[in-house]
Amino acid sequence: MKFLSASLSSYVPNTLSLLRLLLSPLVPLLVLRDKHPFALLLIALLALTDFLDGFLARKLRASTPLGKLLDPLADKAFTFFSLLSYTFISDISLSPSLFFSLLFRDVFLIVGGYALKKRGITPEPSLLGKLTTLTVSLALITVALANALNLYTLRPLIFLFETLGTAFAVISFFHYAWKGTREYLKINRVK
Repeated sequence: MKFLSASLSSYVPNTLSLLRLLLSPLVPLLVLRDKHPFALLLIALLALTDFLDGFLARKLRASTPLGKLLDPLADKAFTFFSLLSYTFISDISLSPSLFFSLLFRDVFLIVGGYALKKRGITPEPSLLGKLTTLTVSLALITVALANALNLYTLRPLIFLFETLGTAFAVISFFHYAWKGTREYLKINRVK
């Protein structure tokens, strides 16, 4: 009975992550078709699932290996498709520097994380990574709102969030590189 309870409690966070992964490619389709209010609602929903899946996994003590794989993959899909839409497709757009700094960082994290995982090291998210996610989500919601309501007056707020997001992406890249290198060297010294 305890096993059934544990598997059901992990079902909800993993389902939210899977939903985010599957729905993220709809953002560029909505933006391409000028359905900005729907894109805004979808981005808000996807950002909410990003918060909820982690919160529920911690609250229900339902962290699973599948969830640890699915959540960051869904985060990267959400970020990639949303930034792609609001950097290169929309009228009111974000700076390409945010898109490319996150793309570079995330490719590094995927490759580096895979290399560390092969050595038995499980990379953990950092506060800087969470701040990157927060500021990028705020930039996305703000630019989606600006496009949905045609509010060019939100440009200063968009600029603030995209600047913070870019700065956190770059800083977190170096932080993750330092942490990964330190862990890699520590495990190689022991052997």
